[in-house]
Parts: sequence; structure tokens; C-alpha cells
Amino acid sequence: MNSRTVIIIFVLALAIIIGIAGIRGMKFSSPPLEIFSDMVRQNKSHPQTLISLPDGRKLAPVSGTIPFNRVEEKDSFNTGLITGTTNYVELIPLAVDKKLILRGKERYGVFCSHCHGLSGDGNTVARKTGTMSIVANLHEKRIAKMTDGEIFNVVTHGRNLMSSHSAIIPTSDRWAIIGYVRTLQISRLGTVDDIPAQERERLLHTETN
Repeated sequence: MNSRTVIIIFVLALAIIIGIAGIRGMKFSSPPLEIFSDMVRQNKSHPQTLISLPDGRKLAPVSGTIPFNRVEEKDSFNTGLITGTTNYVELIPLAVDKKLILRGKERYGVFCSHCHGLSGDGNTVARKTGTMSIVANLHEKRIAKMTDGEIFNVVTHGRNLMSSHSAIIPTSDRWAIIGYVRTLQISRLGTVDDIPAQERERLLHTETN
């Protein structure tokens, strides 16, 4: 068998193989012949899909988790914006009480303190080691003057080196964290004039007695 015959046989064999199996990226009007599936198609359940138990019940979402395919209302609570506008809400759209602040403190310690510090000044190991060279000091007047809605937007979508936290912190907890951040700012930047008149009078009266 001469070399010409070998080449012809090789080309024909290659053409037949390509014609049957195709090449990566080719599109077919009908499913191509598949010798090995390479485990592309398996009898399995994919993430975020509902699974039926043998008795027909559906597995409910795990409490405290955030589904990736969630659909949220486009209201102030979920966006931090005044509904129908691009303006941020001025204040937290929740009742701010001791329970909310304590929840915000606990969540802040988990998700925020490693970069911004327990006191919010940003003077943490992350900055000192260069892991996060730019970390916001939450006591800066620029941040203190932000509306609650704008801070919520930053926590939700991220800014600069800070990534989005919407997939790991539920909406209500993001607002709770903002409530606690405000208490940190008041502890550092607040004055006597920030205390309501009635409370101020009570504190002054207590101090003199």
C-alpha cells in the first residue's frame, strides 16, 4: 500500500468520524450520535429545584437561606429607593427598636466587622495586611450623611472592592445592619443636641441629682 492510498484512507476515515460525531461547538438540527455522554446528562436533581418526596410532599426551602431565583417586589423595602423613582429613601422602612438594633449588631459582627472593624473605623487586619487596601471608615462624614437607602444599596450591590451581599444577607437583616451602623456613628459623632429634648432634660436632671 503506497503513501497516497494511506492518505486517502486517513482522510476518508476522518471525514466519516467528523460526520458522525461532529466537533465541539457544531449545531445540529437533530441530536448527534453520542458514544460517550461524559456525564453531561445524569439522573440527578439540580440546585434550586423542587424535589418531591416519596409521599408526594415538596421539600420546603431551608429557613434562613436565600434562593437564587427569588423574585422580589420593587418596593422601598427591597430596593432602598422611593418606589417609582431613582431617589434613595431617607430612613429605614422598618420600625427601629432595640430588637432590630441587636439583630443588626449580631449580623454586623458576622458579615462586616472583618473589614470595617467592630467599631466601624476600618482599622482592621484586612487593611493592615493589604488584603483590602481600601476600607471605608463608617464614621466619615461622607458616609454619615448618606441616606439609609443609599447605604442599603451599597450593602446590596457592593461598591469598589466590596462585593454584593444580597445573596448572603436577607433584606431585613441588611436594614438591621444599617440601624446598627447608625448607632456606631452616633456613638462617635453624636452630640447632646441629637438627644430628644425630653430625654435630654431627664438625663441632665438625673446627672444633677
